[in-house]
Amino acid sequence: MPVFFGSWYFLFQSFVNCRISHYSKSRQRHSRSVPGFLWILFFLAGILPALSQSTEVLHQTLQSLHQGLLDHPDPKKGALVTHRALNLVLANKIGFYFSDYDNLSYFKNTTSFHSLDGFFSLQHNLFQPSQGDQWVRSYVLIGVRANIVGEWRGLFSQTPVPHEVGATLSKSWIASPKIRYQGDEAHPSVLPDHKQEMDLQRAYALQQVEEQMNREEEAFAKYFSKLSQKDFLGQDTAEAKAKLRAIFYKDQEAKSQWKFAYLQAQALLTTRSYLSISTHWTTLSGYLPVLPLRYSIASSSGTAYKMSYPFEIRLSHTRFRESTQWGKFYLTFCGGVLGNDSPRSKALALYGTALATVAPSSRDDFRYFVTPFVRGHVVFFPPESHIGVDLLLEQNMGTYHATNAQIGIPIVLIDKERYPAANFQFLLRLPDLGDSMHSGRSLSDKMVLGLSVGMPFSKMIY
Repeated sequence: MPVFFGSWYFLFQSFVNCRISHYSKSRQRHSRSVPGFLWILFFLAGILPALSQSTEVLHQTLQSLHQGLLDHPDPKKGALVTHRALNLVLANKIGFYFSDYDNLSYFKNTTSFHSLDGFFSLQHNLFQPSQGDQWVRSYVLIGVRANIVGEWRGLFSQTPVPHEVGATLSKSWIASPKIRYQGDEAHPSVLPDHKQEMDLQRAYALQQVEEQMNREEEAFAKYFSKLSQKDFLGQDTAEAKAKLRAIFYKDQEAKSQWKFAYLQAQALLTTRSYLSISTHWTTLSGYLPVLPLRYSIASSSGTAYKMSYPFEIRLSHTRFRESTQWGKFYLTFCGGVLGNDSPRSKALALYGTALATVAPSSRDDFRYFVTPFVRGHVVFFPPESHIGVDLLLEQNMGTYHATNAQIGIPIVLIDKERYPAANFQFLLRLPDLGDSMHSGRSLSDKMVLGLSVGMPFSKMIY
């Protein structure tokens, strides 16, 4: 606050001196008086920057968020936490499942690996937070994807392996999250209810943030006052000091918003003061190879080369709901198309993975085609459990029209702050359930085991 009162004093002195000078000059014959509204403008021009560079303004911003939740016109419909805090809660809840490049994640960077397909993916989230208290409505992910298992096989075998590397792009649109709690319109209860509990937790979080901000401002003022003229190394002193203050208070604003949201999220996760959390989202994603796959086909007339372009486009919709009584549910419906070829489709039908080597016997044996597909996907985690069940059913259409299934056991590791750190999933793939591709092999012979790993890292978006 020294900056604030100093600005008041300086402006008051300037105002008085200017008015005295103006009074003395007004008595001269050709003097011109300054309009009164200009004095007001000058006064505000000095006061407003002083006010903006103060923790008091930051306190008021957070207090208004807290008060807005307290003053909801209908207490039975009020929110438990701010929107930004709810983003962090969803980062915890939805992050329990992550196994592919287009899965929803509230982290800035993610990586995944799938042993059955051999692909390693790395994604970066382009989301930039807007001003104010908003939930994450949409974001764009960009990334790279490469078949590292195929590359390793090519290094240690004499068989040439096509290179598979490309770019991924996905856009997700997220609906407004909903929290049901004891005491809302649908679940009346005696007092105290979940809303009152979280109102108290939020007030406590606000006090913690304000106390920390005051301590840091006092420390800043202490060290700032010790700066001498030689420390500025020839810079304009007033300008350099103003820049230091601006940097400090901008950093204070970012830290206070994060801390307030984080403490609310931690309180809700720890106390479990809710009945259910639900949302849904739609994702449009795609994979575009950098280079086409190149197959070499040996024959009596020499070696021939055929090209394949295994692109993929998906459109999916997921419904998520977590209940404190029943656990977490993810229900996904997905449709799309992918570039396919006869060697890959035969490998999938025979061995359950495109990593298997099925070389075309002749030029006529190779075909490139597009495969439409639809998928249904269900994931379930029991309450308070880090081990779940994953079921997937896929129907392909066209030249490759196999019906595939997959069973998974996802296991989530969490960090010390209760957020997902890694997702390991043991997989059992059941390819071509009805033997529509006439492979001549039994289902037990075609079953294949695999592992997928998903891992978020760096900061969360909120």
